Amino acid sequence: MPSAGPARRAELEAFAQARLRAVRLRSHVHSAWDVPRWRDVGADFFVLQLLTPLLGQRPVAPWAFVDLFSDEVERFMRAGVTYIEVHEHPTRPERGAGVVWRDGAEFAQWFYAVAYRLRSRFGPEIKVGFPALDEATPSEPLSEPAISWRTRFLEQVSGVLEAADWVALHVYWRTWEEMRALDGALRFLGAYLASSPLQAFVITEFANLDRRLSAEERGAQYAEFVLQVSQYERVRAVIGFPMGSADPQTQSLAWLREEDGRFPVIEAFARRPGLPPVGEVVLRWPTRVQRCLRSFGDEPFRTYTQWGVNGGHNGVDLALASSGEEGLAVTACLAGTVIQVARDSEGYHKHVRVRSYTPSGQEITLLYAHLKRIEVSIGALVSPGELLGWGGARELRGVPYLHLGMRVAGVHLPATRDWINPRPYLAR
Repeated sequence: MPSAGPARRAELEAFAQARLRAVRLRSHVHSAWDVPRWRDVGADFFVLQLLTPLLGQRPVAPWAFVDLFSDEVERFMRAGVTYIEVHEHPTRPERGAGVVWRDGAEFAQWFYAVAYRLRSRFGPEIKVGFPALDEATPSEPLSEPAISWRTRFLEQVSGVLEAADWVALHVYWRTWEEMRALDGALRFLGAYLASSPLQAFVITEFANLDRRLSAEERGAQYAEFVLQVSQYERVRAVIGFPMGSADPQTQSLAWLREEDGRFPVIEAFARRPGLPPVGEVVLRWPTRVQRCLRSFGDEPFRTYTQWGVNGGHNGVDLALASSGEEGLAVTACLAGTVIQVARDSEGYHKHVRVRSYTPSGQEITLLYAHLKRIEVSIGALVSPGELLGWGGARELRGVPYLHLGMRVAGVHLPATRDWINPRPYLAR
């Protein structure tokens, strides 16, 4: 998120250098006139946050809250901004807890009324976001009793999650290990994605809260985190902590920390490896039935318990036809060389790995797993659509399936053992 006021040249340049794409702007702090300037440096996803200190001072009815921001929402919508984050941190007293709502149930009613009025006033184009909870904030490390209270609050508001068009998440951590842990920064996988299988999410703020962390290490952690969470299809965008901050408590967390004329956080973040562009790499469906049974990141607790993988299911499971041998055929997605033909008693069972290269020279390895029979050998050159083997060794809800995994050389994601999501690359 930009610092307060008009877009600064240094922030725009840093945004472009870091190859960022999403921006959160705040009501009464940022101007709709700056939206084109952010687009010019690569932004293609915007969130407008409606935030006011009045909620921490006196009761504000839903209609009054909407009236307070209506003119500004209209200006931003004219600029093409349709994602609206209603408020922030609803469990904090300065944000309305104990003033406007006494518990999660009352907040749910308040949010639902605000969302209804926004949709009524601005039409179906507006996308109203629910401000989900976090367990710590940059200025408020929480005690165990406070965390327990917030957990109860979350249970009370769970019913309103599906009433929102999307859910805003704030994610914080303090170490590499916590960033990669299922009960750390990735806790949203189980707390939200697994429990709300149809909901869309936006991470509207993330940060390492350790103020002693070097700028270079901060940038490297942010690079891995963004690359990791961008693999989950229902995470629509990832937005970092503000570029700059005038608050002494959070200045050390800002991205634009200048050192000797450099911005090390931005530089380290910009060095992250890039994934192949979706338009450059198109995977031919390896199955006759073009249907995904299990997505990347699904079933995080089962995946962790069985295989010790923190980031959830690290591939996609594609349906095979349930009758006839031809329906069980598994074919190559890309031209390449077979580099492994193997079998293990658990995990992937019979499987094949094929190495390919993108037009720009990036190395890709595709894994085809849970095969009953393999029809190729190591060193074989295969073309797209060429038979690799026959699937059906395992079933999901009575349907035989193929597990398809994808790795890109140079991409290091320990939470998923370097596997990335192949689903965006499958032919549409």
